[in-house]
Amino acid sequence: MKNNHFVWIYSLFFLVLSGFGLANAASHTSNLSVVFDAGSSKTRAYLYQLSGDEVKQIAVSDSGKPLSAFGKTPDSAGKEAIGPLLKQLSSKITGEHKNVTVNVLGTAGMRQLTEAQQNAIYANIRQEITQAGYSVGRTETIAGWEEGAYAWAHLNQLTGKAGTDNTQGIIEVGGASAQITFDAKDANLAGVHKVDMKGKTYYLWSESLLGFGANSVRDSMNKESEKNSCYPAGFESSTGFKFSACDNAYDKAIASDPDAKALLEKTAAIPALKQTHFVGLSALNYTLEFFDNKTPQKDSLKQSLETSCKSYQEIQDSLARNPAKDRYDPQFKCANGTFAYNLLYDYLKLNDGSIEAVKKVNNVDIRWTSGFLLLDTHAAKK
Repeated sequence: MKNNHFVWIYSLFFLVLSGFGLANAASHTSNLSVVFDAGSSKTRAYLYQLSGDEVKQIAVSDSGKPLSAFGKTPDSAGKEAIGPLLKQLSSKITGEHKNVTVNVLGTAGMRQLTEAQQNAIYANIRQEITQAGYSVGRTETIAGWEEGAYAWAHLNQLTGKAGTDNTQGIIEVGGASAQITFDAKDANLAGVHKVDMKGKTYYLWSESLLGFGANSVRDSMNKESEKNSCYPAGFESSTGFKFSACDNAYDKAIASDPDAKALLEKTAAIPALKQTHFVGLSALNYTLEFFDNKTPQKDSLKQSLETSCKSYQEIQDSLARNPAKDRYDPQFKCANGTFAYNLLYDYLKLNDGSIEAVKKVNNVDIRWTSGFLLLDTHAAKK
């Protein structure tokens, strides 16, 4: 009888535990969210699992077509850009799709479209999400400062600095825009954004410079007379890379946008900038690593540019010697490197060693899409 009583108690305990497990399994889907990064060069979709204030990436799917390419054909956006990516992710989702929120967030490429074009694209996307059986979340073009703040949030969560007074800043150079975000530590500074994270309030200086991505600013530089000095000998009509002339060409390109130039100068004058350790993301990361300046010094970056950019053959030889280096558009490496120097030292006037090229922290990619889920964006106040 005692043994039967023990078996009965054990069975009841097992059933309770099983029920708890089933409850967790049932709620698993409700903790999933999809965030689309509708960038200037492509559209990506990330599937995340949320647990408290932690965000874990489950899967990612890429599209070769940016959402901004549908400016003239908005009725095709959902079917061609969103639907296929959701279908790719569906195998990773158990349970009902209606419990999964799908967010589609446009960045610099979408900011270049008219408001009417954007609205038409997002309307079609919402229809596609609903027809696929998912719950519609935010579907809109985010402000540049938000993009920077999200990446900042994810970086500092990964490094364990969220909630401290010692957060790191980001300088992210994409294809069409550049983001500069750091804790200004000054509630009275005009233009800061109040953000709460891990129980602490931060006053972020977070600015996005549209047209200052590596590709866009290089297009502007190519309008200057010194443009050929930014490319190594052996590439098209270049007679050889000349650092000073190329640096001057980028100075002129930046000066051609007086608002952006003034913003960079204002950023450089914020005292907290010099007290912050930065990470360089995206194209800036790849550029600094290519020239073996992961933690650059002003003089060493210049020297590396002058040494590595003597000829296009030298660029190709560098890639052959180190297959791990970024191989995307090698013909533009010298121009991109000079812009990095110009931005970091001519304008922001960073101290030597105050920025490090970073792609991953603890083997996790730094993504603004993760930071989006970490921050209550609608609670953020300007």
